[in-house]
Amino acid sequence: MRDEISEVLRALGIAPEALAPVRLTQYERVLNTILNTFTTYGSRGRDQFWLWEGFKGEQAHAMLPEPLDPALLLQFVAPDERVWFVTEDWGGTKRDGHYWVFEGQTRAITQLLQELFAFEYYLVAKDFSWLLCENHHNTLIGVGPTMVSRVRAFESARQQNLQA
Repeated sequence: MRDEISEVLRALGIAPEALAPVRLTQYERVLNTILNTFTTYGSRGRDQFWLWEGFKGEQAHAMLPEPLDPALLLQFVAPDERVWFVTEDWGGTKRDGHYWVFEGQTRAITQLLQELFAFEYYLVAKDFSWLLCENHHNTLIGVGPTMVSRVRAFESARQQNLQA
């Protein structure tokens, strides 16, 4: 997965400062903080599939009829905001755990997601105050007060548009 992402980033001409894997010296700290903050698994979550099944705290869900258009992520997170980007290792190439962690701008992540599909990912605030996930059931999940309110507003507007 990491190699695929790196290939797509190169092909798109996305600079490393816009989106890059976290350094090995940071990886464990960042991932463990995410797991301890947002899941009931804690650091054991490194070996779990589907982190969203173990989210803790208040959450909001938006059930989508199809995968989210990545450009819509910009309704939730500013294009230039730097976030942690966590992806599952669907290819099974990772030696330690099931997740890759990247750091970068939301705009670069949306460009990447336009080229890749059918995998779960998580966007996490750099200060670990919120998390946004899209899972393989086309469900958008927000955790943390900021993202809970944004996902609720998104789902409410979506439901109103469906009824109109």
